[in-house]
Amino acid sequence: MLILVVLLWLLFSVACGCGETKSQNGKIVGGSGADAKQYPWYVALVQATSSPGNLVVDCGASLITKSHILTAAHCYRGIPAPAMKNAFKAVFILENRCSGQNRLIKRISKVTIHQNFNYNSLKNDIAVAQLESAVDFEPVCLPPTNSRTRGQGTIIGYGNLVNNGQKFPCTLQEANVNVYSWNNCLKTGNYRDIINLPKTVCAGFKAGGIDTCNGDSGGPLLQVNSAGNYYIKGITSFGHGCGLQNNPGVYTDVSKYIPWIRRNAGLARTARETTQKITYTINFLSFLGSIIS
Repeated sequence: MLILVVLLWLLFSVACGCGETKSQNGKIVGGSGADAKQYPWYVALVQATSSPGNLVVDCGASLITKSHILTAAHCYRGIPAPAMKNAFKAVFILENRCSGQNRLIKRISKVTIHQNFNYNSLKNDIAVAQLESAVDFEPVCLPPTNSRTRGQGTIIGYGNLVNNGQKFPCTLQEANVNVYSWNNCLKTGNYRDIINLPKTVCAGFKAGGIDTCNGDSGGPLLQVNSAGNYYIKGITSFGHGCGLQNNPGVYTDVSKYIPWIRRNAGLARTARETTQKITYTINFLSFLGSIIS
């Protein structure tokens, strides 16, 4: 019984500490204002040359460890590799980009683009960036490998609010969307673009009206797991316009890249160490049990 209790505690400790839901407002194009503190893992990638009082958000990202963020590879399109780490600053709890009100700004020390990323097709549109030092914010959870989930998702970001023209919000926006099955995604206007991109997922509505847009790239498509915690289902990648009928947004399916993410965010080592600790604990308790008996 003692061994079982200790094991359950260890497993609980490993599982917790990510994606915990905060109070929600209920609910980007068709979105509404959100409380930035509700999504502590959301990171605004702002132009490094932005003035403190008017931060220009080029892309979004998600905190997946205390020192790594997950984003879209195309956010770094046209930037030479040596200059990537200095292209953006990572801004946490950005409550108002127009006034610059935020909780923390971090520099980025390293950017890893997926080795098979294709700038034309946006295949493997995923990147991991390392912060110059760890932060004290809660990361979002990662999904199980190759998981297939539909249902409702949540998109967040500072992207354009309109399909035609430019109207960028001062505060974080959020909206709920439907996550499509792969077969249903192939029935949309995205067919020609995604037929050779099986590691993507679509989200939106057939009627349109709610969607991510330019400036939201790299940000998360979120879902809630059975424990009630947010996990990142997708990374905002591309779409035809914003909020158009039968053209849902296309997202990199994070569940298809878990081994790659773990290797490049130091999580593979962490998982091995955790397994070793559990094994050592079991062996030690078994040894103690044999002595006592």
